Amino acid sequence: MLKKIEYCFITTLWLTLSPCISVSFPAQKDFKSKSTIHKSPIMGTNQNQNQRVFISYAREDTEAANRLYNDLKMAGLEPWLDTQSLLAGQDWKISIKEAIRNSRYFIPLLSTNSVEKIGYVQKELKEALEVADEFPPSKIFVIPVRINDCKVIDEKVRRWNMVDLYLDWKQGIERILTSMGLEGKKLESSSNQEGLSYRYDEWDELLRYIYEKRCCPFIGPEASIRWIPTNNDIAIKLAEEHGYPFDDAKQLPQVAQYLAILQNEMYPKKYLANILRDIPAPDFSLPEYKNTIYAVLADLSLPIYVTTNYDHLMEEALRNKGKDPETEFCRWNSAVIKYAKSAQISFVSDNRRYMPTPANPLVFHLYGDMDYPISMVLTEQDYVDFMLNMSNLDINSVVLPSVISRSFAISSHLFMGYSLNDMNSRNVFRTIANFSGAVEPPLSIAVMPAPISALVSDTNVSQVQKYLEKYTKGMFKLNIYWYDLFMFLVELRNGFNTFRKKMSTSS
Repeated sequence: MLKKIEYCFITTLWLTLSPCISVSFPAQKDFKSKSTIHKSPIMGTNQNQNQRVFISYAREDTEAANRLYNDLKMAGLEPWLDTQSLLAGQDWKISIKEAIRNSRYFIPLLSTNSVEKIGYVQKELKEALEVADEFPPSKIFVIPVRINDCKVIDEKVRRWNMVDLYLDWKQGIERILTSMGLEGKKLESSSNQEGLSYRYDEWDELLRYIYEKRCCPFIGPEASIRWIPTNNDIAIKLAEEHGYPFDDAKQLPQVAQYLAILQNEMYPKKYLANILRDIPAPDFSLPEYKNTIYAVLADLSLPIYVTTNYDHLMEEALRNKGKDPETEFCRWNSAVIKYAKSAQISFVSDNRRYMPTPANPLVFHLYGDMDYPISMVLTEQDYVDFMLNMSNLDINSVVLPSVISRSFAISSHLFMGYSLNDMNSRNVFRTIANFSGAVEPPLSIAVMPAPISALVSDTNVSQVQKYLEKYTKGMFKLNIYWYDLFMFLVELRNGFNTFRKKMSTSS
């Protein structure tokens, strides 16, 4: 009887709280691809189109490209960078060609890596030169930028005045903005001397917990969108293929629930697991992935990593960095527990003496593992059952190993790849907050981009942020860092390296 009451309460909470809260949260941008019809950039009247900037670069210069991307974004422009703008499943050759054609400016990053490189860098430049021919002489389209003291041989590029970012990055960015007619634009550059460590009182505290191996990172769905289709994209694909009749076709739990009822419970889970298994994992030891969430977290050498994703990108990054990770999934209901026993799956955490280490870390899949589809929390029913069972851990300690529940209670938490717009993210925050009841965690942080919405004016952004900070602090015991995730990761890597050197010299 009690379980039935709890079920009804949580179901009601799910249906009523989500729309109420989402009204208060800024709407996310729609990232649907633009029309494929070519229109000359100088003829467009769309203000957004006039702010688009295509960044062309060699893979070896990824860090500089990302830095430029963030600086232009902070200046109010709409930069286009393949690693940030291409969606999983898109034909990248066609998308890049369209992006160049639909941009107002084209910035080739020139370096010793790119000027003599044969390949797609030259194809992008050729495409840009064709677009440049459509512009009158008085209009600027190509803005060549040098990021080191390289010799530019191409006469077609040398005819344009170049910007040397390597001499003075901030001054170079200001020159670029001036060329775009943005003289005097206030620049909050990512290269600003005042780093993240000076902006947050908790920064040194977080670095100390990482150094002491008492930080537990949580990896959410937005961490893997560079390689894996979003839940919205998967939901739409499933809905189209199976004639989903409702108007919430972007909501994966709802679509999966529909298929679980019409087909069988395992159908949507196996479908999604097959998609994930077919996606090759990148080599996170390569320079181009240096500041991705997985590479940075692997380099922090922590003993426990928690992910709510079904994929194995975290494990792959750890292996690429010379670690030997263990993988476990949450046994969140009786069916998963029975399956694990009958399949004789070995869980290292069942050994009460087991302790994960930085060399042999534990990657714990809170919402299940793609290799075991039955373990995946996917449908609406799954999420309700998961929440119920997480509130009854005293009845069955197998659901969550003691090494994990202890980490939830006493470690510092670092959430990345989550969004307040997502009900599932809020469920994760609430689940972890429940473990903090009697024991206040040292520090709990979620990194999110500042809220931007057509419904929120510039003057109200600060007010919205303050409200959301109070909301998450009260509801989830969580501090929000309003910061671009990529720039946070760059600052985290640099800050931790500095902190570690300081600690080693002082000891």
